[in-house]
Amino acid sequence: MDERLGPLARSFTAWSIDARDHECPLYEELAAQVARDEEMLRLAEEVRRPPATNVLFAAVHFLLLGAPQDPTARELARWYGSLVATPLPPATAYPAFRAFVLEHRAELVPLLHSRITQTNETRRAAYLLPAFTAIHRASGGRALALIDIGCSAGIHLLWDRFAYDYGSARAGDPNASVTIRCELRGAQPLPLDDRFPLCPWRLGIDLNPLDLTDPVERRWLESLIWPDHAGRRALAKSAIAQLLADPPRIVRGDAVVVLARELEAVPPELELVVYHCHALCQALAEEIAAFGATLLAHSSRRRVHWLACEADEVILRSLDHGTTVERLLAKKDGHGRWIEWKS
Repeated sequence: MDERLGPLARSFTAWSIDARDHECPLYEELAAQVARDEEMLRLAEEVRRPPATNVLFAAVHFLLLGAPQDPTARELARWYGSLVATPLPPATAYPAFRAFVLEHRAELVPLLHSRITQTNETRRAAYLLPAFTAIHRASGGRALALIDIGCSAGIHLLWDRFAYDYGSARAGDPNASVTIRCELRGAQPLPLDDRFPLCPWRLGIDLNPLDLTDPVERRWLESLIWPDHAGRRALAKSAIAQLLADPPRIVRGDAVVVLARELEAVPPELELVVYHCHALCQALAEEIAAFGATLLAHSSRRRVHWLACEADEVILRSLDHGTTVERLLAKKDGHGRWIEWKS
């Protein structure tokens, strides 16, 4: 194999392990096979915005959800729990996957060039709620202004319309149409109040926000949900119905460029929280540095809470007049299956 493909191959191997940990045996098998397949890796090189793993598998899923009628599509669909009631064993899927990819290469490459991984996991709100509550308490109960970076369609901006069940603790309206269940680990209780913090101002920023009234855009969001995860699909469907009933304001553009302008519009009486969930993992180091510099500069005029929910941690950076205080709020699962409060 071409040595240049080594890092990409290792990323598929790592993703296979992650898929196993997240109970998606189909992607566990496919990713492990792609990691050893030079032709597939060369196709994955076409992804313009990492991670290549997510985008490649989502692009294939996107085409399948479009219900193509050619034989290779009908064959591959038999392994996808999102498309059939009883999928075939994952260990036998790769030949059909490979045949479909090669036959549909001309349709896949434009998707790999233009599409990006975007927030699609409703359960991630399970770690936003306690973080927002902690900020609300620390600010003396001030109402919040929220800016969601890499917001996709804006589902996480609806966090206060959901109910939450952490096992030993619950929050929100038990009759809400969306209930998020998340295991609470460790001995530390979550900061939860009888009422959610008030949030009269909220905004999403995304390079390519998804308009879920467009069936093609909605299909892309659905394609990012792993085919073995029926519960995630059902939760997303309920959250999408909430969003379509009352969509939040979303601005298209690069966060570094858009953010400085939008920060000027935040009412001064509100406590400002800028947050992101598994979004800046796609950014370059210099982009993250520029983003942080924008927030630090703005902190000379008002306090800014930078809530970073990436990898397996929830980190809060409170910026005030050019100084930064950082603390680890929680450890978490990337799909919101569990949280362990630390702070």
